[in-house]
Amino acid sequence: MAAIRKRKLKQRKSQSISKLDLINRLETVNKFQDALKKLKTDDLLYEKWSAATEIIINDKTARSLLQSLGLDPDIILANQANGNLSD
Repeated sequence: MAAIRKRKLKQRKSQSISKLDLINRLETVNKFQDALKKLKTDDLLYEKWSAATEIIINDKTARSLLQSLGLDPDIILANQANGNLSD
């Protein structure tokens, strides 16, 4: 049973990135403040952001927000081992 849980956790990890990685990536492309302004226009969305620790790579809201900032969600949300955009 533990092996199944570990496998599911590993699969889930590969389908998400940490919120800290996303913040660092937005900061790298000078879009963090813009993203935060957009999040703060919707109280519920901002509260969900505040509560999250992981961002699901195929989350429609996250992808839409990134696109509205002129960013490519596939690049920003790419699950890279070290979180760097340049790899």
